[in-house]
Amino acid sequence: MKSFDYKKAGSYFITTCVLNHHCYFGYIKGGEIALEQFKWLSDNYPFVDVKIYTVMPNHVHAIIDIKPHKVDKISLSLSQLVGAYKTRVSAAIHKLGLTEFVWQRSFYDHIIRNMHSYESIVNYIINNPANWKKDRFFKQNSPG
Repeated sequence: MKSFDYKKAGSYFITTCVLNHHCYFGYIKGGEIALEQFKWLSDNYPFVDVKIYTVMPNHVHAIIDIKPHKVDKISLSLSQLVGAYKTRVSAAIHKLGLTEFVWQRSFYDHIIRNMHSYESIVNYIINNPANWKKDRFFKQNSPG
């Protein structure tokens, strides 16, 4: 939402995809890197909790909780946090020699407004790997 303050406390559901939906995360090391960087976000930004996430072969889902009560102020927006995540994943994957890895520009976000929505999104994230072949980002030549 253009007028929304994405530094505001709240829970945000995000999805970000690899450019052209190439399945880099279907390979063990690429998936591990993507997972590790969600942990890095929580560890390096005291106002951020990323507890629910999944890495699919060509995209990731997460709920990013921004909690200003943990610090005096929130210094980064949701967009900046996702940008930091994507930059770190890209750098680590490029170090593996996969220099053609590129994220799709931007990301999808949804502001979670109530507990029912939160629980529904958590269930979606948890069950997404089991539903990979029905996923709109599924590619026939992908692992699994």
